[in-house]
Parts: sequence; structure tokens; C-alpha cells
Amino acid sequence: MRMRVAECCAIVVVAVIASCRFPDSPDPDCDDDLSLCPRSSKAATSVICDCRCEIGISDAAEHYDGRVAVCLPTELNPTTASDEQRVALRTLDARTFDQRVFGYCSQDVARFVRAAVKAQARVRIAACAVPVSCTCSTKGTRRDSPACRAPCPEVACEPKTCKAVIQKGSKLDMSACECSRASACGAVAPPEGEPVLCRDWLGSVRLVADEETAAADAGAAPN
Repeated sequence: MRMRVAECCAIVVVAVIASCRFPDSPDPDCDDDLSLCPRSSKAATSVICDCRCEIGISDAAEHYDGRVAVCLPTELNPTTASDEQRVALRTLDARTFDQRVFGYCSQDVARFVRAAVKAQARVRIAACAVPVSCTCSTKGTRRDSPACRAPCPEVACEPKTCKAVIQKGSKLDMSACECSRASACGAVAPPEGEPVLCRDWLGSVRLVADEETAAADAGAAPN
């Protein structure tokens, strides 16, 4: 009799669980699906990341939007890559390259921007208790910037090197933030031991021509 009761209970539990409707998963993006990645050129050295940071909790949170121009990391940058990295870049599938450029914005740059925001005096008022989340994406890149043709120095994000990241009017502005490694509340971005995140300071850059894009994506060495 006890076995029958236990079996009935198990059936009821399974039925209840099966009847529960869980929230649908978020819409996939380039991080999940190569076919959704915006096109980028292997001859590019710089990319613009579109970022949004949310400070606070749920409906009371404040949103800040801005664009952050950064140099592509060495493994994706034909001018700063090592010989070994350059060979790997030339043989990398073009669509996989597109995804890695997107992932650089959505992961590495987003972490850097979040740490820079957390380090701001406005957020420090509530110490590290203020929730801050940042998301970044990109429309792809064909930008070649002279500022991104050489490695940048290690510069810690401090008040004198990184000012006014969040501003009135829901604006995220990294133009006065000259650092290449951010640290706040125990988080370091990029992590210690990894290359720093280099910024593209030039407003005027060269757009890679179609023939350069085609040659680079086919594996030819960029000019």
C-alpha cells in the first residue's frame, strides 16, 4: 500500500513538473550562431562596440548607452599579431573570424567597460553593492586605424586616467578614459597575465576596401 502511495506521489510530481511552463530562452545572437554574425574584414585593426550599461535593480535601474572604439586583439589584428598568430589568422574561416570579432565586443570589451564603470566615484558611493551590468555588440568592422598598428602600454584605470564614463542624459562616454586595464571590486579586465585592451583614439580611420577584405578573408597577407 505504501508503495502504491509513493508511486502515485511520484506520478503527481512528474505531472506537475511537466505542466510547468518555463520562460523561453533569449533570442540567439552571433555568440550562439555563426550565421547571425555581422561581417568583418581580416584586414581591419579596429572595431566599434555598441555598449549599454545598467546600474541599479530592475525598474529603478539607470541605463547608459555609448560606442567604444577599440583595437582588435593581437590574435585578430594582422599588424600586431605574432608570425604564428598571423598564419592562424590567414587560415581562419571568415565566418568564424566574424564571430570572434563580435565575441571580443560582447565578452572582453563588455567586462572592461563594466569594471571601468564600477571604478567611477559615482558608483563607489555605495561601494561594490551597486549592481552594474554591461552588454556590448558590434555591426562588424572594416576599420583600419594607425592607432591600432602597434601594441599599447599598460595603463591602470584610476581617477586620473579614466574620467566621466557615465554622464547625464544616459550617456556612456569612454573618450576621457585612457586606461587599458580596469580593476574594481575584485574584478580585473582584462585579467592579469592577459594582454591589455587597447583603445582606438583616432576619429578618422581608413575603411578597408572590398578587394583588401576579399584578399584577407581568402588568406592573403594584408598590406
